[in-house]
Amino acid sequence: MDETTDIKIFQTFHKAFPRNNNVSWIQPIGVNGYMEDGFISDSSGIQISQLNPSYCELTAQYWVWKNIHTPYVGFYHYRRYLNFIFDTTWKEGFAFSTPGTQGMLDYLSSPKQLDCLRRILAISDIVIPAKYASPLTIAEHYKSHHIAEHWEFFIALIQEKYPQDHRFTELFSLTNLNTVYNIFVMKKSLFDQYCTELFSILDLVYSKFGLQYDSYNNRYIGFLAERFLNFWIYKNNLNYFEVPTLMLEG
Repeated sequence: MDETTDIKIFQTFHKAFPRNNNVSWIQPIGVNGYMEDGFISDSSGIQISQLNPSYCELTAQYWVWKNIHTPYVGFYHYRRYLNFIFDTTWKEGFAFSTPGTQGMLDYLSSPKQLDCLRRILAISDIVIPAKYASPLTIAEHYKSHHIAEHWEFFIALIQEKYPQDHRFTELFSLTNLNTVYNIFVMKKSLFDQYCTELFSILDLVYSKFGLQYDSYNNRYIGFLAERFLNFWIYKNNLNYFEVPTLMLEG
């Protein structure tokens, strides 16, 4: 397959950060008005870029959902990459920091990474970061670190929208293993389904609460999306493959 078209990972930037230019399968996308040469912007085409203070990297995901047609799509952050190669860079734990050297950038954007990603996608529906084990269950952890009213409304919406599948909300009180960062790779057709369901829930939450908090708590839509992915994977009985997240220092 042509690597320029079959898989495209969109890497969100809100500020300048070292990256490798001209990597055909990693496309930088600017959010919240940030732009550089070679970037695309989440404020072009069909978009919700004005919601970035609450929706965070989801404004980029919405843009890809509405404007991009390619067989597979994925998402990175400006300094967070998934590592698909099982080698000595793998360490115990769900994520770890590493110096943002040119050598590390070359490693994380290498053709070998893309080749390993293709092999993983051949045996799984979705590739996600290794899950984070919080000290509390998913539900209790969210309510202890964020606004509990948002969580309760979010759960009520899921239970109302999915009467046949709402039992999977039990996941949130039965485990402490969290999906994190809103980064992943999957088929575009599956991603379209995910976005249809994700935004139908989150838009209702935002319509109720809007922007009324400090800059951190205003990001509640992005925080809820991280948890929704866990529910959505179980609801759809998807085969998922976990890989480490490397967070570049700098």
